[in-house]
Amino acid sequence: MPTSPLSVVIQHLLADLRPDGDGMTDGELLARFLRSRDEDSLAALVRQHASMVWGVCRRLLNHHDAEDAFQATFLVLVRKAADVPREAVANWLYGVARQTAVRLRATAAKQGRRETQVVNMPEPTMPEVRDADLQRVVDEELSRLPDHYRGVVVLCDLEGMTRKAAARQLGIPEGSVASRLSRARAILAKRLAQRGVVISSGSVAAVFSAASASGSAPPALVASTIKTASLLAAGQAAGVVSAKVAALTEGVLKVMFVSKINAALSAVLILGVMATGTTLLTYRMAAGQNDKKPTVEKPVEPAAKQQKQKDKEAFTAWGKEVDGVQIGIQLGEQRVYTVGETATLIVRIRNNGKQEVPYSNGDFNGGEYFLRNPPLITTADGKPVKIKQMRPFTLIQGNSIAPGKEADLTKLSLALRSLTDREKDEAWTLYGTGKFHVQYNDVTVVGEARPDSGGLTITTGKLELEVKEADDKKPTIENPDKKPTVEKPVEPAGRQEERDLGKIEPPGGVPLLLVEPGTKKIGVDQLNKVSKRLESVPEKDLEQWVVELERIMDVKMKDGLPSPRQACRTDFVVHMSVAFDDLGWNTKAADKLYKRACTMPTKEATAWKEAFKSLLKKKIGIEQAGKDEFTNLAGGPPWAVPLALIPVDALHEGQKYSVERGKKYLARLKQLTKDDISLWSDKVDKFGGTELDAALNIMLLDEFFSKESFQRDKFKAAVERQDDKKPAAEKHGR
Repeated sequence: MPTSPLSVVIQHLLADLRPDGDGMTDGELLARFLRSRDEDSLAALVRQHASMVWGVCRRLLNHHDAEDAFQATFLVLVRKAADVPREAVANWLYGVARQTAVRLRATAAKQGRRETQVVNMPEPTMPEVRDADLQRVVDEELSRLPDHYRGVVVLCDLEGMTRKAAARQLGIPEGSVASRLSRARAILAKRLAQRGVVISSGSVAAVFSAASASGSAPPALVASTIKTASLLAAGQAAGVVSAKVAALTEGVLKVMFVSKINAALSAVLILGVMATGTTLLTYRMAAGQNDKKPTVEKPVEPAAKQQKQKDKEAFTAWGKEVDGVQIGIQLGEQRVYTVGETATLIVRIRNNGKQEVPYSNGDFNGGEYFLRNPPLITTADGKPVKIKQMRPFTLIQGNSIAPGKEADLTKLSLALRSLTDREKDEAWTLYGTGKFHVQYNDVTVVGEARPDSGGLTITTGKLELEVKEADDKKPTIENPDKKPTVEKPVEPAGRQEERDLGKIEPPGGVPLLLVEPGTKKIGVDQLNKVSKRLESVPEKDLEQWVVELERIMDVKMKDGLPSPRQACRTDFVVHMSVAFDDLGWNTKAADKLYKRACTMPTKEATAWKEAFKSLLKKKIGIEQAGKDEFTNLAGGPPWAVPLALIPVDALHEGQKYSVERGKKYLARLKQLTKDDISLWSDKVDKFGGTELDAALNIMLLDEFFSKESFQRDKFKAAVERQDDKKPAAEKHGR
C-alpha cells in the first residue's frame, strides 16, 4: 500500500474532523451510501468496525497479511453493499473478514510462507497473548453460531457496544439482546467443552474482550482503506489497489457468488420442475401429524424372519427432553452402507408435553437449518470428522406439532466416499470407512417462525453409522436355470441401418440432472458438480452471457436472491454442457458459442419462442409471484429458448445464425404436435432433456421429413421399435 506518510497523517486528521455518522445506525449509513455513494457514510462504517475487522484478521494472520485482508474486507463491502442486511452490518463484516483471512492464510500456507515472518513492519506488533490459541478456537466456534446469536456477540463482546446500543442497531428490544447474548455465550461454552476447553459463559465474554482490547487497527491503514474504498465506490480505483489485495477481493467475491448460486439452486429447482408440471419435494417437512393408513393384520412371520425385519426397522436416537420436546436422528432404510452410496439421515421431533409446540423451518424443503449446520460426526475412537456445509435458499415459515405426536423435521442426504477423495472437499460428504457416531447438537428450530427467533436449544441422541469398502469383485454364480441363448433372426438390411434414437443427446449436451434418477431427491453429488462448473467460469464471461441472453429475449433480469439473473446463470451451467469439459470451463468452445449468441436477432428468437409456445400449449417467461419472488411460466423461462437454439449447428453457418436455415427448421417445428414431444420424452430421451430439447431433436431428424413434410407414422414406428429394444425393467421404471 504505497502511501505518503504525510498524506496519510493529513487524511487521518481530516477524517477525525468529519462527522462520524451523526449517530446513525449502520443500516442508515449503508442506505445513505447506496443512495448517493456518500463518502462520509462509508468512512463512518469503516471507522466504526475497523477494530473488530482488524482483530479477526490479526488473530489468523501476520501483520502484513492482516493489512491486506483488512482492506479487502471493506472493498468487498463496497462491491456487495446492496446485499448486506441493514440490521446486521457488523455480523456480515465479521463473516467476510474471517472468510478473507482464512482464504489468505490457506494461500500463504500453500506458498510455504510462515505466519511468523514479518518484514519491515510499519506499526507496533500486537502484544503476545498467551491464550492466542484459545482465542482462535473461540473465534472458530463463533463463526458457526446462527446469525441471530453471532450478531449480538459481535456487537457486544467484540465491538464493546452496550446492550442498548446493540438493540438499536439490530432493531429489537434490549431484553432480546440480553437473552440472546446469554444464550450465545452458553452455547459457545458448551461447544468449547466438547473440544476440551472448559470455561464458563462469562469467561467466553472475557476471551473476546481480551481479543478486542489487544490491538486496534493502525490509523494509517484505516485512512488508506477509507481512501481506496471511496475511490472504488466512485469507479476510480484503477491502479490504486495493489494486485494482491485486488486478487484477494475478487477471490472472496467469487466464493460468495458461488455460495449464493448454491443457495439459489433450490429455488431454481422449484422453477424448473414447475415448468414440467411436476411437484418436487426433496426433503419433507411434517405438518405436525402423522397420517396413518388403516392397519391391515398380517400373518405371523417365522421368528428368524421377524428378527431380520426388526434389524431393518429404523432406530431413532432421541436426545434429552427439553420443555417436553425431544428431537432424534435416524438412518433411512439401512444402518450399514458401502463407499459410493448415499446415506439418508432423518431428523425427527416428538412432543411429550400437553400443549401444541411451534417450530420454524427454512426453505421449501425443510432442510435449510440442518444443511447449514451439519451434524457432529466422530470416529469410533472419538476423533471429529468435518462435514462441509451447504447454503440453500431460505424461506422462513411456521409449523407446529400436536401433543403426543412425532414427525419428521427433515430428510437429508449424506454422500459416502473413499478417503482417497478427501481433497475434493465436497459439501455434505463423509470420507472414509469404519463406524461413525452422528449427532445434532444445539438445534434451534423450536420457537416462533421468525428469522430472529432463538427458540429452545435441543440435542439429538447419538446414532451409529457404518461405512464399508465397496466390494467390486463379487463371485460369479452359475445359474442352473439359465436358458440357452437363442440367436435372433437377421433383420432386413433397411432396419439394420436405422439410427439408434436413444443415443441422441440434447443439443446443449447432457445436462446436469439435479434430481436423482427415479427419485424426487436433490442429489448431493449433482449439486457439487454444479458448484464446480460455476467456480470454473470466469465471472466476466458468465455476466457477458447473461447480458447477451437479455438482449436476445428482450428482457431485463432483476438481480438479487432469488432472482431471474441468478436462475439464468445456474440454468446456463446446467444445460450448456457443450461449453464445458465435464466440470471445467472450455474457453475455446464457449467462445464459439458466445459468438453465435451475439449474431442471433431478437426477432428470430421471438419467432422461435412463439412457435414453442404454440407447440407445447404453454407460456414461456417469468412472472412476479410476490414482492421479492418470481416464478417461471409453465413452458420455462425466456432464456431457455436461446440456450436451446445456440448449440444447434444446423441453424448456423459457422458461428453466425442463419435466417434462411432458421426458416427451414422453424417450418419443421410447426408441424410437430405436443404428442410427438411427449412420445420422445417418455420413450426415447434418457438424458433428462427439456421439452424444447425434445422438439429440436425431432426437428433435426432428416429421415422423418420427406420434402420437408413430417412423416409422423414413420416416426412413431421408429420410436416403438426403439422402445421394444429396452429391458422390461427400464420400461416400467420410467
